[in-house]
Amino acid sequence: MCRPKKIMIVCEDKLHDNFICNFLMTYYDWSKREVKRITARSDYPKDGSGGAGEKHVRERYPIELNVFRSTNHYRMLVAVVDADTESVEQHHNELDRMARDNGIGGPRKSDEAVIHIIPKRSNKLPRRKRTGYSE
Repeated sequence: MCRPKKIMIVCEDKLHDNFICNFLMTYYDWSKREVKRITARSDYPKDGSGGAGEKHVRERYPIELNVFRSTNHYRMLVAVVDADTESVEQHHNELDRMARDNGIGGPRKSDEAVIHIIPKRSNKLPRRKRTGYSE
């Protein structure tokens, strides 16, 4: 019989996938076999017709949330999506709305091990001075 995975990661791209997986393996001592990873590139057709990574997360998140709530297969669900041009709060609300619209029982509950990770680029970093040096 297959041993249940500890965590399910649904994310936009391999960069997020590798970061989260390495973080969990380093700080929580989990092995790769205990982490199930679904990224846009691994789950969509190879011909490029799969759509954006964010679309992938929006489509897969309700499915995996339903599996998480209805079975003991995972201990934790992690959804990772870039904030891009929208705010972090808008993306939280979008993921919760996707769960509610798909009849899964509404947004994540406070006692559930469901995590939304939404990194946002900061535009407040100091700019580098341009030098006249060129090769």
